Amino acid sequence: MHSDRWSVFDQAPGPMAVADADLVVARVNEAFCRLVGHPSEAIVGLSGYALMPDEQREAARARIAELLAGGEPYAVDQRFTHADGNDVWLRVRVGLVRGPAGERLLMAHVEDTTDHRRVTQRLRQLADRDHLTGLLNRRRLEEELETSLAGVRRHGHVASLIVIDLDDFKRINDRGGHEAGDRTLCFVAAALATRVRADDVVARTGGDEFAILLRGTELAAAEEVAAEMVSMLEKGPMNLTMSAGVAALTPEATGAQSTLHAADLAMYAAKAAGRNRVMVGGDTRVPAVPAETPRDLERLLGGLQSVADAPSVEHTLRAVRELLGMDISYVTMHTETEQVFLSVDGAVESFGVGAGTRLPLEATYCQGILTGTLPGAMPDVRNHPVAGAMPVTESAGVGAFVSVPIRLSDGSLYGTLCAASHTVVDGLGKRDLQFLGVLARLVAGELERDAALRAQLALRVEAAGAEALISAIEARDRYTGEHSREVVELAAAVAAELGLPENDQRRVAQVALLHDIGKLSLPDSVLGKPGPLNDDEIILMRRHPEDGERIVAAIPELAHLAPSIRAEHERWDGSGYPDGLSGEEIPIESRIVFVCDAWDAMTSDRPYRASMPRDEALAELADGAASQFCGRCVTALFAVLAAG
Repeated sequence: MHSDRWSVFDQAPGPMAVADADLVVARVNEAFCRLVGHPSEAIVGLSGYALMPDEQREAARARIAELLAGGEPYAVDQRFTHADGNDVWLRVRVGLVRGPAGERLLMAHVEDTTDHRRVTQRLRQLADRDHLTGLLNRRRLEEELETSLAGVRRHGHVASLIVIDLDDFKRINDRGGHEAGDRTLCFVAAALATRVRADDVVARTGGDEFAILLRGTELAAAEEVAAEMVSMLEKGPMNLTMSAGVAALTPEATGAQSTLHAADLAMYAAKAAGRNRVMVGGDTRVPAVPAETPRDLERLLGGLQSVADAPSVEHTLRAVRELLGMDISYVTMHTETEQVFLSVDGAVESFGVGAGTRLPLEATYCQGILTGTLPGAMPDVRNHPVAGAMPVTESAGVGAFVSVPIRLSDGSLYGTLCAASHTVVDGLGKRDLQFLGVLARLVAGELERDAALRAQLALRVEAAGAEALISAIEARDRYTGEHSREVVELAAAVAAELGLPENDQRRVAQVALLHDIGKLSLPDSVLGKPGPLNDDEIILMRRHPEDGERIVAAIPELAHLAPSIRAEHERWDGSGYPDGLSGEEIPIESRIVFVCDAWDAMTSDRPYRASMPRDEALAELADGAASQFCGRCVTALFAVLAAG
């Protein structure tokens, strides 16, 4: 490394270390010594492999060999024993740099993640587990399914999925109350968990619904496992029955949702065929059902298949309305206070609603269903003690109603899939709710696909809008335009060094590109002045963050960047402008761009002054860490600069 890079290295506020190609430590900075609790003389000369646990050495050798062979820099979480004897977790980012003789050196930027790891593990446990049974939840099951599907596609692995629904579970709650229901669910969870291997996954996916991912298991073997579970529960002390659907994970599956859907269809067919049995499904085909299946159930299964063959929200709504014999069906989105009708099929005029209708949540049946004060299926709304007294029952003339939630792949509530009739619909019940539940998953998939396409289009529009603005400022002041583009590259590297998610990294780059866009409002005499600004001109110049906010906020596709552009000259200690924000109040995009902006300004020639020597600029940044600049951002910038 050149001497100026050693200066960057030594002054960096973040822990850093350098080792040779054999991972023998050559140099550490003071921040690294403070982190591990050892002086530099106790570390320099040691093998880096000796500093890590035995179980991590083989993987480390492989990663370093890959890096030396031309691979990309990488990051790894590593356990380390502090001088005080306690284990700490470190996030180590490793890249290649050149030494003074041109030799290759390994540069490590280190961050203490012990506290963050402890909190994250606890949050992950809470996020991954069903609070009642302790099994994994639906969100985590879908993650495991995606992992197994990747193995099926890339390596030819085999796996199968069983979806289980307890038969007539409502009877248990009605007779013994929710405590009896909870005890039953815990019993079933424990029973299922004892019948699988350590590598399999058991999850509770809904109220009385479970799923089992059997890795390394062919479809026929999974059917046998499901049959054993059906028999086990029926012969057990609680005399329970369940219906199960089985589906194989296939290379053609588009994702976790499609595999769940295939197993759901099979489970629904088991319900239709008389319950307490197992049915096997294919990718999207509804399994055949026995000849004695009632005609109305066979019709529902046919409807499921027609939607599965050509999924769309419109097709789904038409199938719901026709197959359930209802007058209207619709999909809604829920905000914090309102229910918004997105798509409607049927007699919209007679119910007084249509696409775009907005209702207060508290005035809807759906809110009561979601909170548990109303049942999901109401065959006779007017005679229900709660729903019958709601104003909507009389104003819309509702006789029967059914609704299920629409949840996205991350488990979040999107809205509801509903159907209503002016007349009473005898027999409307759990079978119909399960039918709607399968269709609601299809609707969720369609909504997410539409959202993904809209997001791609929005990104293209954002990029075009940003380029148009920066071209406008380049036409007036070439230095400002070039400076903005240089800051983009540096800010993006710092955002990546900080480990920000990809979407946040993109926002940082966009803010960096547009951070000086407010200078479009400056007069040419100020914008192009070849010397230092006077006091009045400085006042004008300091308005450019607010002007930039106003310009960007006027463009819908870029408006989300406006707050970060306004805050780009705020300082960590609160002495910046225009709002005097401090610390974490300042958006992370603004903090990153501020330090990168300062570095590029200090190290670039201007007509009225030469660039600052690199060592002096580094010292300025180090001195300003935690006062003018965010310390984490300075550390990340130093790591980027040191890596060359």
